[in-house]
Amino acid sequence: MSTVKQPHFKSSLARRLTLYIVGSAVFIALVVASSLIYLQTQTLYDNQCQSMAAINQRIAEVVREVFRDSQSLLYMAVQDDCFQEMNIQRIKNYFTRAMQRFPDFVCFCLLDKNGHEILRAGSCPHSYPLGEGLLEKQVIIALQNGGTESYIGPVFVKQNRPMTNIAATIHNDKGPIGIIYTTLDITKYSTLLSRVRIGNGGYAYMVDNKGYVIAHTDFRHVLKSEKWSDVTPVKHIMSGIEHAHNFGSDRYRAWNGREVIGVHAQIQPMGWGVIVEQPLASVYAPIKRTIIKTILWLLAAIGVLIALTLYLSRRITRPILTLKEGTQKFANGNWEVFFDFKTGDEIQALGEAFNSMAANLKNLYGKLHQEIKRVSLSREALCASEEKYRGIFENAAEGISRSTLDGTFIVANPALVAMLDYESVEELLALNIPKDIYASASDRDRYLQNLIKDGSVKNFETTFKKKDGTIIWVSLNAHALKNETGRIIGAEAIVSDITKRKKAEEARYELEEFNTRLVHAIPSFICVMEPDFRLSFVSDHAEQFFNRPVEEMLGKWGLCHFGCIYRKGQECGDRPDCWRCQAHPACRNCPLRLALIALFTRGEETVRKEMSLKKEVNGEEAEKTILFTVLSLQRGEKEMALLIMDDITRYKKLETQFFQAQKMESIGLLAGGVAHDFNNLLTSITGYASLLLNKLDKDRPEYTYVANIDQAGGRAAELIQQLLTFGRKVPTNPKPFQLNSLIEETRNLLLRTIPKNIAIESYLDPGLSITEADPVQIQQVVMNICINARDAMPNGGKLIIETTNAILDETYCNKYHGVLPGRYVCLAISDTGIGMSMEVTGRIFEPFFTTKGLGKGTGLGLSVAYAIVKNHRGFINVYSEVGRGTMFKIYLPAGGETRQEMEEKIKNLPTGDETILVIDDESSVLSVAQNILEDFGYTVMPVPDPREALTMYQKQQQKIDLVILDLIMPQMGGIECLDELLKINPGVKVILTSGYSANGQGKEAMRPELKGFIRKPFQISDLLTAVRKALDA
Repeated sequence: MSTVKQPHFKSSLARRLTLYIVGSAVFIALVVASSLIYLQTQTLYDNQCQSMAAINQRIAEVVREVFRDSQSLLYMAVQDDCFQEMNIQRIKNYFTRAMQRFPDFVCFCLLDKNGHEILRAGSCPHSYPLGEGLLEKQVIIALQNGGTESYIGPVFVKQNRPMTNIAATIHNDKGPIGIIYTTLDITKYSTLLSRVRIGNGGYAYMVDNKGYVIAHTDFRHVLKSEKWSDVTPVKHIMSGIEHAHNFGSDRYRAWNGREVIGVHAQIQPMGWGVIVEQPLASVYAPIKRTIIKTILWLLAAIGVLIALTLYLSRRITRPILTLKEGTQKFANGNWEVFFDFKTGDEIQALGEAFNSMAANLKNLYGKLHQEIKRVSLSREALCASEEKYRGIFENAAEGISRSTLDGTFIVANPALVAMLDYESVEELLALNIPKDIYASASDRDRYLQNLIKDGSVKNFETTFKKKDGTIIWVSLNAHALKNETGRIIGAEAIVSDITKRKKAEEARYELEEFNTRLVHAIPSFICVMEPDFRLSFVSDHAEQFFNRPVEEMLGKWGLCHFGCIYRKGQECGDRPDCWRCQAHPACRNCPLRLALIALFTRGEETVRKEMSLKKEVNGEEAEKTILFTVLSLQRGEKEMALLIMDDITRYKKLETQFFQAQKMESIGLLAGGVAHDFNNLLTSITGYASLLLNKLDKDRPEYTYVANIDQAGGRAAELIQQLLTFGRKVPTNPKPFQLNSLIEETRNLLLRTIPKNIAIESYLDPGLSITEADPVQIQQVVMNICINARDAMPNGGKLIIETTNAILDETYCNKYHGVLPGRYVCLAISDTGIGMSMEVTGRIFEPFFTTKGLGKGTGLGLSVAYAIVKNHRGFINVYSEVGRGTMFKIYLPAGGETRQEMEEKIKNLPTGDETILVIDDESSVLSVAQNILEDFGYTVMPVPDPREALTMYQKQQQKIDLVILDLIMPQMGGIECLDELLKINPGVKVILTSGYSANGQGKEAMRPELKGFIRKPFQISDLLTAVRKALDA
């Protein structure tokens, strides 16, 4: 046994320990010293600023006191009797005494109220005539405005001395009579500043409000021409900045570039400033001395600390180094190492522990040598046993392997090699199982946990990676391998490839998942019902359909949740015989109940019907129309019912609106067709009447008869116009306008036509949007509805007109056929009249339908209003209750661009001498057109047959200047005739005539080659204007 001695040598641990201790101490010392120096510096800075501020305040107060005394002297002077009486001799004596008593006053002057000099005492240093200086002018202006104050002028330089002027106004009982004026020498302020002691190297100076130095501790800086306006406190004084404590302190660079601490204050009312400055170096000089002393003491302390730390570290680390050396010898095979420490501390305990460990290791080494011999013999016996089963192992169809717990293959059969697509067993054995075989590391962990816990693993499914990275599914069956002590050291596993089975399962699952998502995506309520009416499946739309969670419906009896309309609010109860519900006698006829009973009892496969249910919508119970389909569903030997339900309430409403719109459209087409034929007849009547009126003398009795015919024709034309309006065959002149203005205009008209017992109230939105429509037609809509409201209030009432902006979303528009979402202008007209029943409300827009007595109405007013609004891409809603009144809501699209009128009215009817070919199948229209045109100088060739007209034009096209062509003719349509004319002469000028609008039914016939369009029945001015415009084109 060898004893390890304690060597003496330098250790890196000792050096590190020394550095740690010394570094930490130095850091702490530096932090403490820096903090103390910072606090001392800040304290010194604050004390110096306060001291300088006190000096600054004293100087400012002295200067202010001097100026207050000077102002008081002038104020007392102007109160003296000699000044009140303007006694020149006494005033001169007063000035002399004042200059003797106050030598700082250089001179005194007396001016009259206009600024002219009266008296001067002393030597005035002005280079300009008295009364013309800036201060005198200010005082004269103030004197003329009634001012009574004293005034201080700017500082100026005279005789190498800074001076300033002080003036005051003289008043007596009669008012202002003059000005007293004095010049004050302020040189003594520099003397005052030079006596002030400001630390080491400090100084003070004064500046005026223009930045000039007017006093300084060093008089050499006074009276210089340059400004010190770039110095920070001078800027503050010039800008008039005042501080909360009447002074301000700052750190900045002085006029000479040196960094200083400065305190400044303003002197009012002169606007001057006094500044006290001290160089920063002199302020911090004591701090520098303190820093040097602190550094020297710190260096001395660090030296002592280093010496002490080196000594202690060597005492601590020497035994540790001894342990290190002994351990290295023990590791090299020297089993006789022994430590003999006598330190009595942890080092001695550590040495004793090492000695005990060395003895134990020596004993264990001997036992290990014996165990190695025994294991070698056991392995040979094991190899002999394994040889028996190698044939089974090599030829098995399943993969077989033996591996350690850390993931190393011990052996693997060819089937496992082929399963993972490796080329040899050796290549597979070289792999790491968790890294190279398992696709999921977590599966490997779970496999080992089960193996260690239970000693075996059965049907453990996981994924393996083949050599090319392909993933396969496998099933593992394994048992643990244990050593003699029972500790698990590995596992034997049988690996089965189940990839095909897993893919089949995944395909089946995906199909089921797809079918489930498909069912839940269908916007219908779908459920599967057992023969006892229990719900075994409910789609996601059940909650939206019945306002109940899906969980509350599964496993329950179905009819309890369907809200049967026949129950009248009675609960069926949650019981198996729910399908025999007798809560109301009508339940026996419930379509859904009967369909389900028919399917389960009589075997009917499909039932499809409509029924009504009670549903809660926004907290209120509403009746809904439901379309349900019941299908027979076979699941194994069990017969079930598949129930599909759809809410078709909205579709039923839209279907009703669509049928109503089709009915109105059909009536409109009929009305438009009849009106077209009447237009041709009225064209002859009104045309000949107009000709007769032009030819007859007004004194003849026949003139009155013809005028009556013309008026009757006009009224008939208005009636036909209403029919065409309802059929949407009239032209509109849409343009942007403000509906509120139209309502105000219409309200004034209604006030003259509606009885006084009906009050008209209007509530117009001031921010109403512009709408693009025909104002004349919209006014007709308002008048028609208001006249109906008047007739509905025979005993008086209220007529209320309202306007507002509205934004209609898609949900709202889906309730009404043909309504598009967007911005609208809403016009609401309501009355407090007798109201209407639902049957009447459903027919009010039909033409010629009226509830008024015979001769009291045509039944076209609301029909025309309906057609006009629809023609403007709007819609009308009506709400009415018997005995409570009626409300019409009109929605017109908001916005639009301004359009110019299509034609301009011509005051004088034009004439001409050209030849015109008129083609129309109505002889009366031909006759009227011929007579009108010939009366105004034209040559007319009337032809009733379009084919004959084409022959005539082909022969005489050089003579014919214009063709007037009817749109609808039985022999040949106007469009076909136009095409033939263009073939003959592409430059032919053609005007089209029709009873339809150019923007309505006649729009399809409009061609670029046409020179105009005339709507029947036409007036003389319309015809002549269109003809002249076409000929001149």
